[in-house]
Amino acid sequence: MPNRLRQFLLIALLGILFAEAVAQSPLIKPERKGDSIHIIAPGVHFLTGQALQKLQNGSSVTYAMTLAAFAENARKPVTITREIFTVSYDLWEEKYSVMQNRSGQSISRLSIPAAESWCLENIAIPVRAIPERLSLVLKFDCSEQGSSESAEAQEHSSLTLAGLIDVFGRKKVDAPFHMEAASGLFRIADFR
Repeated sequence: MPNRLRQFLLIALLGILFAEAVAQSPLIKPERKGDSIHIIAPGVHFLTGQALQKLQNGSSVTYAMTLAAFAENARKPVTITREIFTVSYDLWEEKYSVMQNRSGQSISRLSIPAAESWCLENIAIPVRAIPERLSLVLKFDCSEQGSSESAEAQEHSSLTLAGLIDVFGRKKVDAPFHMEAASGLFRIADFR
């Protein structure tokens, strides 16, 4: 009897740990659209917390997003694409605008979910860059880019009495947003 109880408790503990690990890393799903592989990621949310507060206070927020295809168990990606998106908030309309920095393409009057979706729809890997029969994992990385104030300017401002008061009286600043997500295994040949 005690052995069965131990087995049950061990299985329950492993189930809880597995569920917690899955909950911490949202899954993305690859999708082929024409000559590109895009991602579907309903669990990926980056317009939250401190970044959302910045937006609603009139500042823009820039995100660097990376989508990489890795061969199964590989450390180096087969191919990688990186996009920079700048998000802003219209205080009067209470809607969001997004600009893809490389192409200059932009869209406005979006809700939070629509702005996030637009960014995800506009990051893709060309199908021709991926071997057809190779088993792959897509890895998505999203991080908020730092503020425009340079470290040198911060260092010089702390050398004055007012600067020292600012440094020691400052509230703890949260780290910039960063998240990662991954897909399950897939092959390009499976999309036909």
